[in-house]
Amino acid sequence: MFTDIIGSTSIADKLGDIEARIMIKEQSDIMLPIIDKHDGVFVKSIGDGTMSYFVSAQSALRAAVEIQQGVARYNKDEAPKIPLRIRIGLHTGECLVEQNDIAGDVVNVSSRFEALASEAEVCFSGDTYNALEDKNEIQCVYCKDVPIKGKKGMFRLYKAAGTVGGTVYPTLIIQKDTMQPKQVPLDKMKILIGRSSDCDIVLDKPYVSRNHAEIFKENCEYIIEDSESLSGLMINGQNKERHTLINGDVIEIGEVTITFVYPSGPSGRDEQTVMVQQRTAESDGVSDTMPIHLLPRYKLACLSPGGEINEYEIPGDGLVIGRGAECNIQLHDKLVSLRHAIVFCGKDVVLIQDLGSTNGTYVNGRDIEKNVVLPLSQKQQVKIGPYMIVAVDIDENIGLSTFNETKSSILRRLKGILKPY
Repeated sequence: MFTDIIGSTSIADKLGDIEARIMIKEQSDIMLPIIDKHDGVFVKSIGDGTMSYFVSAQSALRAAVEIQQGVARYNKDEAPKIPLRIRIGLHTGECLVEQNDIAGDVVNVSSRFEALASEAEVCFSGDTYNALEDKNEIQCVYCKDVPIKGKKGMFRLYKAAGTVGGTVYPTLIIQKDTMQPKQVPLDKMKILIGRSSDCDIVLDKPYVSRNHAEIFKENCEYIIEDSESLSGLMINGQNKERHTLINGDVIEIGEVTITFVYPSGPSGRDEQTVMVQQRTAESDGVSDTMPIHLLPRYKLACLSPGGEINEYEIPGDGLVIGRGAECNIQLHDKLVSLRHAIVFCGKDVVLIQDLGSTNGTYVNGRDIEKNVVLPLSQKQQVKIGPYMIVAVDIDENIGLSTFNETKSSILRRLKGILKPY
């Protein structure tokens, strides 16, 4: 383990050697008890830096994180005129232990990882990460592969997350409806997404399952996994059941958009800044261009008692059907509740839910259970009051035959010769 005080040379130039020596002493007062606590051996000071070694990678990482936490407490509690700022690097391997020194390739590589760290960070190699006995004890973040001067090939660079001023936790930026984006830090080993109040991220939308998906940390990577939801997950425009998240990934659940922001982690994009487009009331929530995967795939055809047919494309957040003026499909009949039912798209399927209507929603003549999401096969006939509704492909031509009706049967119903729908 190598440590280094950031800015000590300029401090000595500006304030003199005494101030620089005081800062080095403060570093030692914080570090030495922690190194000893974790079965480490302090080898020597190197100018304003130090070199130590430990019997295990786990002990070294624990000590490094605890040192950074100790420095943060010192700066906060003591409020020194010049804050103490250090960086730490770790590498794991065999070395030659001498009476008052250590030597070997592991020493040179470790010093390179210290140089890669910024203020308050703990940087370490893939060899150190692989040697950890418990990879979940301290949150570790894989950043990228880096070259090491004098060495062939690339080395995996990791950072210990959560250290003050260092690597921050990944963040989810949630955009739904016209609301301001909400930021949720991934500061837990597992985040649950769903409609249930027990979830960490609650999405109160009918097309969201009670337990829709979960995001968890696995081998220093963040994974999102579908929890057998009805409407599924779209990741960067593709249906996915499981996906390793990288900076800038966009998760879509219906019209809810969740952006994974992790500048310190690996990225598959050239841009380092993730832009979140906020919908506004003026734009009606629709941008000038729409990705092909967001284009409607299904539509509803609605047949009125008088024989009039209307078509409605099914958007990502579905179509609410009812008597109320705010409904997407307004049905003017006393048998229809204000908010009667909702139809929305899932994974290659259309779904329907009765919203607790008074007179029920009938699918192929069967009254469906209220407040339960059910799949709706194409051309299954839905009856709401005196209206007939079917779901079909977006490009399908609609006519009376779609409803197994003819003009004469419509006229006969209007005259009361046949029973209402």
